Amino acid sequence: MNYHLKSLSGALMVALLFSTGTAQACNSTILTIKDWSIVAAGAKTARLATIIQSNVAQKITLMNASIVFEDAAGDMLFSSYIDRGLTLAPHDTHGFQASIMEMETLYHLRKQAVKASVCLRSLKYSDGRIVNFD
Repeated sequence: MNYHLKSLSGALMVALLFSTGTAQACNSTILTIKDWSIVAAGAKTARLATIIQSNVAQKITLMNASIVFEDAAGDMLFSSYIDRGLTLAPHDTHGFQASIMEMETLYHLRKQAVKASVCLRSLKYSDGRIVNFD
């Protein structure tokens, strides 16, 4: 490999290491997963039921949030957006249901092997404040 090609590949690696990308930061403490389960619903499908809980002392309206399931290595197994505009009272819970296919990895893993969380990107408090986590 000649000198210019080595310099170019080195510069590219540095650029990749320090790039910010388009990923947004998540707050994972304001909302948490209280419980989740998978129940067979058909020949090759199942129902994924998830309950989230607000951990704040005032009413909030979700503007951008999703439920995320990851394996032990941190690889995403399943993700689903939470409806924009969902309002939760202080310490309130809310349930969701989604269909998953038997071929999805999440369907076959033990609950203890899965990390379930809420990725909250933005919300509106009852006093009108909007908070973005980026």
